[in-house]
Amino acid sequence: GTPKSLLARHFNDIILQLPLMNPLPDFSACTGFEIQHREDAIEFITGDITHTLQQLLAQGISLQGLKVRERTLEDLFIELTGKEIRT
Repeated sequence: GTPKSLLARHFNDIILQLPLMNPLPDFSACTGFEIQHREDAIEFITGDITHTLQQLLAQGISLQGLKVRERTLEDLFIELTGKEIRT
């Protein structure tokens, strides 16, 4: 299929990215989304952007530097193989 159809078949969510914070906030009270820590960012994988943003704001987490991105073919590769692409 096309890249768009492949992504739609495997994902129904979106990724919110915030720059890595120091110290790292406690996200234990946040529910309804997955959190992944990257080298320079924290990713929130969610199907409900509004709910996720409301929870982050309720925890007093700054949204400065927030990026919203759709899933990519690299995300699909990692999902299917469990391995990151080396650059």
